[in-house]
Amino acid sequence: MKPSPGRRRQRLAEATSDAVVMDERIWKKLEEDVLLDKVLPIMEIRDLCRFRAVCKRWSRLIYEPEFAKSIKSDVPYMLIAAEKFNLGRRHYDKWEICDTRTQEHYLLDDSFMNRLPMNRQRSTDTEILFDRPRQSMRSHLAADKGFICVLWRREYGPDTTIYVVNPITKSFQQIPSLDSKLADSSYDRNFRFTMVVADDHLSFKLFVLQELCLEFSNDNSRYLFDSKVGSWQELARPSFKTDSGQYRMCHLLKVNNMVYTFIMTYDQTTSRELSVYNTDTDIWTDLEVEIPNFRDFLQRRFKQLVASAGRLFFTVWEEKDPNYVPPLGRQRIQIWEVDLVSKKCEKVEPTNRIDLSGLFEFEISHARRGNGRCVINVYGSPKVLAIGTDDGCIVFTSVSGSSVAFRLSTRSWEPMHDWPSVDLGRPDQARRVGLFGCMMPLTLLPVPSVAEPVHAVVP
Repeated sequence: MKPSPGRRRQRLAEATSDAVVMDERIWKKLEEDVLLDKVLPIMEIRDLCRFRAVCKRWSRLIYEPEFAKSIKSDVPYMLIAAEKFNLGRRHYDKWEICDTRTQEHYLLDDSFMNRLPMNRQRSTDTEILFDRPRQSMRSHLAADKGFICVLWRREYGPDTTIYVVNPITKSFQQIPSLDSKLADSSYDRNFRFTMVVADDHLSFKLFVLQELCLEFSNDNSRYLFDSKVGSWQELARPSFKTDSGQYRMCHLLKVNNMVYTFIMTYDQTTSRELSVYNTDTDIWTDLEVEIPNFRDFLQRRFKQLVASAGRLFFTVWEEKDPNYVPPLGRQRIQIWEVDLVSKKCEKVEPTNRIDLSGLFEFEISHARRGNGRCVINVYGSPKVLAIGTDDGCIVFTSVSGSSVAFRLSTRSWEPMHDWPSVDLGRPDQARRVGLFGCMMPLTLLPVPSVAEPVHAVVP
């Protein structure tokens, strides 16, 4: 794991004192049981990744299965990455995590992804991405408990490969392709993914939910992959109150084993329903929450559900602010708290104002074009991402790299450090679309193997 460039320079300035403490000779005579029982367990996984270079003993001990099972990070980090981006030859991006308590940013190197095999349509052999002349697109589909679900897809062609990876240990498992099951394999447009990792990290489940016409679609495009089974199986068709078949899921939010979503229905009038899907029982439930019918709900740029400190919210960012006072409030964010008991939503009124112009620049869809970088806006891709933290904050981050936080206890806006690498990644990056992110702890445990693994060997 690599810290951001600014933090790396600061640590270089402190290298003199660190060099004495981290001298390998100090640790040579220290008993391994002392290291395993007294020293290493009190370190955060972030620090273990940084200190594993102290000596070979540390690196070996840290990756031993027994130690990996005993160490568990209770500190969730905010993960941010491009939702999807196109990759040319030898191009790659990085994952970034942030400790929201200290606002320190760290980069997770993902160059190992370039060595993973990719499915080929006309051959049973694998093809190494690093040697391919044709561009591909990488999408981040879901994440949970330290694992990330990633999709490789050819820019021109139907070939796709799905991986579940651990960005810390670089372990991975290749998932059987869904191409043969889905009539339309446009994963990034018509389907939404969510992942549930078991608490013991010994298994995981992937859920694929069709975005449009959930109940009355001719093709059942709701699938589950269980790593214990090793194959895809169909999910039950959801049942809703209305008879109309025109549905759209606006956003998915996973909280433990429950997946919350807005269901937009289009009939004579447009209505909104807040529904929840139980991943254990495969049952949909209409929560019957009274969602406010404020003006132009559908025309707002992006609606997102957010969970923070055990409470449920939804956010909407608007294109214009009727109370515009330059330079504050050029664009406005609305936050509503969902009360599942009273079945109502209460608007959260802020006690202060903050300059949000950095989040909502007019030319944000072509930010920093002069540097050869370009962000494009794709249907359903958030240019502003809302993530709830456990300490009662909702963090808003945009593709420009700017961030602000809303403190729920005081109902006030707070400034945040910008994301160093969210700024579109490498200068030679071809295209980067939207943001993907969530709060999750890190783990040293490997990605569990599937019951019927796809043979994939990294040379």
